[in-house]
Amino acid sequence: MENWKSNIVNEMKKKMDEGHVLEFVHTPKCSGRYAREYLRDLGIKNSGHHRPNKNHTNRIFFTTIREPAARFESQLNWRLGQWGGRLTSKSRKDIGVPKKKWDESMSLNDIMEQMTDKQIVGFRPYRSLVYWSQGVDLLITVDELLPTLKLLGFDIVRKHKPKGVSKKNRGILSVENIRRLRNIFAEDVQLFKHWTRDGVLRND
Repeated sequence: MENWKSNIVNEMKKKMDEGHVLEFVHTPKCSGRYAREYLRDLGIKNSGHHRPNKNHTNRIFFTTIREPAARFESQLNWRLGQWGGRLTSKSRKDIGVPKKKWDESMSLNDIMEQMTDKQIVGFRPYRSLVYWSQGVDLLITVDELLPTLKLLGFDIVRKHKPKGVSKKNRGILSVENIRRLRNIFAEDVQLFKHWTRDGVLRND
């Protein structure tokens, strides 16, 4: 972990020593289910899909974030995987592509190319990273989870395997669709770059 971020974590630790309560915000499709296993082990409060509000003055919030294009790819794969990967009427309605456009051989790119920008940003509770970061004190990647918890004074007694990993049965997104997503979620890209500083975006 970079020094600038370690300094933020150390300041959070000081507040915890003064009585502030640490709480996790589950940003969808950012390895929140994996993080939840450690939170449960360590007794850290998990607010789920709920952002902090102005009344939470005695709490410190953190969340995990993910490169925006990879995050949406995971979201789309997860939605399709909810119904066994089949293009059911429910999945068509949920994703918003007309029935006549579907067939079982469609790739992830085929599906996304049928979606409008409004449909792409319309999933709930998915929303943007900017939305989920409001009122949050620290944003980390999943790779920074264990180092962060250790800096905060927690002992990791056992390791957990990833949870909620989306199946990739329809390939991965093309460079063109990744660029489209970065344009749609431009503010999220800037947020991700800020909190990872030297983080590398896919296909850069």
